[in-house]
Amino acid sequence: DANAENADERNRTTSTEGKETFSSNAAASMPECLCFHASFYANEAVWSFGGGTDSFCSSDMWMLHLGRMMMWEKVSPRPEVKGGPTPCARHRHTATFIDGTDKVLIFGGR
Repeated sequence: DANAENADERNRTTSTEGKETFSSNAAASMPECLCFHASFYANEAVWSFGGGTDSFCSSDMWMLHLGRMMMWEKVSPRPEVKGGPTPCARHRHTATFIDGTDKVLIFGGR
């Protein structure tokens, strides 16, 4: 089926030599397609926060584990900071990992 083939193609990264280098379980769990999200690299993963469409904003944070099997994971605040403020849904913002800490600065957006 053409849809399954397209999904398989989206889940594969090909090197310049034409060999498949990474696979992903992206079909199992992955963020929805949103524009204007903010992403950053930290701790051997790519993190993505927020984003939106013309009528929707997200406050979800996702982490793409890098390695042989690339895997998306939806993440939530650490237990010790639950109950504290979490960033509101937004798009058109920036997010920067503060090296040497476990903190991310999210700034701006709508």
